[in-house]
Amino acid sequence: MGRTGRSVLSTGENPALTMTLLRPISQNKFRAIFKNFGWPGAETLILTQQMRKVTLPNIKADNTVHPGLHIEFQDEVTNGVMKLLLTQLARQRDQLNTSEFQIDLELLDDNQKPLRTHAFSGCLLGGIVQDPLSYEERESMGISTLASYRKFEIFDADRNKLW
Repeated sequence: MGRTGRSVLSTGENPALTMTLLRPISQNKFRAIFKNFGWPGAETLILTQQMRKVTLPNIKADNTVHPGLHIEFQDEVTNGVMKLLLTQLARQRDQLNTSEFQIDLELLDDNQKPLRTHAFSGCLLGGIVQDPLSYEERESMGISTLASYRKFEIFDADRNKLW
């Protein structure tokens, strides 16, 4: 810790350059943008409120990336999420290569501005798995899916490519 009480991290390349940890990025501040997903003509859907969790890919030292994106949604009384996922699966079955979609996951600051964007293109759903029914549970009904993708990129706040 420096004299200011903040954590200081040396960059390694030049010991004179340091990074101060100003504020950690929060796991619960993100925006999920789906493009060309579900209904034909729905160019952009923001599905952040419908998502419980999304697992970002692991990037390995040999530059390989885990090939799937695990997404957990929560459905609501109109069955909107289930309808949307089933519509996308039907498009994939009927139209094959023309039904690919894109997902942009924006990690946000306190003012809802993107700090970093994880962009996935050439996406297809692998199927859906629904939570079991139980009288003991009080949670909302969950639906999970694994989305495959052809291309994965990471951008900073200014859309400079990091990966």
